[in-house]
Amino acid sequence: MTTRDRLVELYAVPQDADQHALAVRYAPLIQFDTNEPFFPLAAGYTIIRADQPSPSFPRMLTLADPQRASASIVIEYAIWWDWDIGHLYELEHAWVYLDAAGRLIAAEASSHGGYHGMQVDGQTPVAGDRLILYSEPGKHAFAPSPAWFNAYHEPHPRATTRELAGLAGVLVTDLFTGKIVPTPYQHLLARSYLAGKAFTPAWDFAQTYTFEPQMLVPWPALEQWIPPRLTWWLDELATTIEPAAYRPLRIGHRSPPLGGNGNTLAGLQRAVTRGFDLIGVDLGITADGVLVASRTPLVYDQNGRSLPIALATYAELAALADASAQIATLPELCTACEEQRIGMYLTFHDQRAIAPALACLRNEDKLSVSLLAAARLDWLTEIKALDAAATTVLQCESYRLDLIMAAQVCSADYVHLCFTAYDQSASLRPTRAWLDQAHAAGLGVIGWYSEDPGLELLPGLDGICTPAAMAPPTPAERSAHSILAVCIDFGDTLADEATEIKDSSEITQRADLIPGADALVRELSRRGYRLALVADGRPGTYRNVLGQHGLYDYFDVFAISDHTGSLKPEPHNFDVARSLLGLHADDYPRIMMVGNNLAADVKGAKALGMTSVWLDWSPRRAKIPADASEVPTYTIRLPLELLEILE
Repeated sequence: MTTRDRLVELYAVPQDADQHALAVRYAPLIQFDTNEPFFPLAAGYTIIRADQPSPSFPRMLTLADPQRASASIVIEYAIWWDWDIGHLYELEHAWVYLDAAGRLIAAEASSHGGYHGMQVDGQTPVAGDRLILYSEPGKHAFAPSPAWFNAYHEPHPRATTRELAGLAGVLVTDLFTGKIVPTPYQHLLARSYLAGKAFTPAWDFAQTYTFEPQMLVPWPALEQWIPPRLTWWLDELATTIEPAAYRPLRIGHRSPPLGGNGNTLAGLQRAVTRGFDLIGVDLGITADGVLVASRTPLVYDQNGRSLPIALATYAELAALADASAQIATLPELCTACEEQRIGMYLTFHDQRAIAPALACLRNEDKLSVSLLAAARLDWLTEIKALDAAATTVLQCESYRLDLIMAAQVCSADYVHLCFTAYDQSASLRPTRAWLDQAHAAGLGVIGWYSEDPGLELLPGLDGICTPAAMAPPTPAERSAHSILAVCIDFGDTLADEATEIKDSSEITQRADLIPGADALVRELSRRGYRLALVADGRPGTYRNVLGQHGLYDYFDVFAISDHTGSLKPEPHNFDVARSLLGLHADDYPRIMMVGNNLAADVKGAKALGMTSVWLDWSPRRAKIPADASEVPTYTIRLPLELLEILE
């Protein structure tokens, strides 16, 4: 059955002629923005002659009101759109109050889940018997005049009708709970469709919309028609949207980190400007029960001193030098996310944080825009038991698990593929067929190939939690620095190779840093530079040493030889870092490479047109360039001297 056939079926429902005539006579006129992409398809009406609850909106309808003359009739219009710019389907409401003579004496209409009187300077805008309503572009909230939308004229880095288009997926209100049960894949389909409908409002309400008589039907008929209508749309999208056109959720993980070893509010703002839909937050809880965001169990000061979050009070953490700039509480992040129109991807590392975090998210009305993740099935089961409405994510670190079964055991909504280079057998990797199986099982799939840019992301993922999701630099970022990103080598550039303690597989377990290296990394991040670690060696080495010194999460991306399959000065390592940073080949002159090796770091950078900085500190490398290709743009002897060059 086609979309037209379904509408004809709705329009043909039997009606009481007198009630239908009354609904047609007073049907509102709606003024739409000239760029509005979506218009109503029907309105379910209810004629109310005595006080009663609304059949389609959470409110009581009363005929008598001390603020106006008593009404004899209320006509409720439940106005249906297939699409809102944020989600599949829209149901807005208008209420028209009539006196005994049939005069329109008052009107109300819905707006963002509430409702308001439709008066301007005490007068209801009408044309003859019809109420005049203005519809918010894309969102369709009603107002009695365009001036009500003035607040939405303000520029915002994440506009409702552009960057946020489709993010809500399939809407489920209390009215249809249990009748509409969308899967993550269906949310993905709706999000993908609406991403292509993004638009910029003209704020010129020149389009007048008039309901045709057949579009007005009794509310029970429309209510019964809606769930099959949505099922038809989702089936249609599944056959018409190609995986290449999917609009996955963009989840900011390490690109950028939400602060260094703490999750900062400044990091959240940075994520907003780079186009993420959700920001990754690792959640801890202090000894006195304060929920804090921190990527590590410890909070460090600038001198490397630390306190364990689980054993310290919040006051003790805040008193730690510079900790106040590093650490944020969950309520603070909720407020910041509300201001920036961004969601949260919360990862639990302490079971004690689960119940208070859920209570906080409910209190802050952020549960519906948060994903709650953990690697433990029992923790996810606990989350669902505490609140079935929570959207949960099973973080899986091995291909060798039956990921679909594991997610179903704990009722997870998504599986998150947190795989590293140590588990990359081609025969074990997820395939397109496996992804289809996950979707068929009602699961969403989030991709994150941890520091492994050599792996191709599967087309059709529901979300991407990876540096590859980083947006290009904003105009503000480009104008702020002549250098857009700083690539840094590891051995004898950050870590002192003479102090390395290795295991039997030659992976460094611990090492000291070169004097000033930690302060340099923190200061570069504070100033807003994008940071990439571009190094030859084993991935475990940099993970261990940078984690030891609280520097791991200051880096936006990693391009490591064991992952990329090439060694410097070959261009591939540099190309991987540039691509993951969201930059293009013509940006190379504005990318800086800092390293200790003339033949690898300097030569490789110069061949691509990068700015090369040689750190002449190590006694273990050649000090004289072999030829012109190894002559650096700048030479420094200690890491912090780089700041003078950048200035």
